[in-house]
Amino acid sequence: NLLCRNLNLNDYDIIISENGVRLGKSLKKVFKGKIILHLHNDWLNIQTKFAKLYKQSYDEVWTISNFLKRRVEQIPGTTNVRVFYNSVDQSVFFPQFAENKHQVRTKYKIGHEDIVLAICSRIVEEKGVLETIEVFKRLQQTMPDKQLKLLVIGAVSEKNKYQKSCIDSANKDVIFTGY
Repeated sequence: NLLCRNLNLNDYDIIISENGVRLGKSLKKVFKGKIILHLHNDWLNIQTKFAKLYKQSYDEVWTISNFLKRRVEQIPGTTNVRVFYNSVDQSVFFPQFAENKHQVRTKYKIGHEDIVLAICSRIVEEKGVLETIEVFKRLQQTMPDKQLKLLVIGAVSEKNKYQKSCIDSANKDVIFTGY
C-alpha cells in the first residue's frame, strides 16, 4: 500500500512483482496496466489461502521452473503461466569461466572426465538440497560407469540441524564448497 501511495503508477505500462504474491491485490486497485508475478518460490499453489484471489490479481505468472508452473496451474481457472529459467550468459558476465573451471576442478580434486552437477543456493529445507543429494545418489546407481560429482555451493554448518542432515546424507562424491 505504501508503494501504491508514493508512486505515480500511471507512468508505467507493466509492473513485475518479484515473489510478492499478495502485492497484486493492492496494485490491481490502483493500476490499470499489466501486472506480472515473477514467482521464485512455492508461495502460490492450491494450498495457499486465498490462492484464487491472489492469482486473479495478476495478468500473468512467470515461474522459474516447470514444478512451480504446475503448482500454480492447480489453482482453478489459472491461465497465463510461463516458465523463465534463471540463467546467466556466462560469455558476457564470466568471460574467464573456462580458466576458473580448471581451478575449481583442481581445488576439489575433480577429474577432467568427471561429470559435475551443482546446486548453488542457501542450504535450507525449502531449496530441496537434501532431496538433491538423494536424487544424485540414485543417479549414481543408474550410471555406475560414469564418475559423477555433486557440488553443493552455499554456507553450511554442522550446528544447523537441516545442514547437518545434508552432510550426513552425502557420500564421498558430494562436495560442500562453503559460501
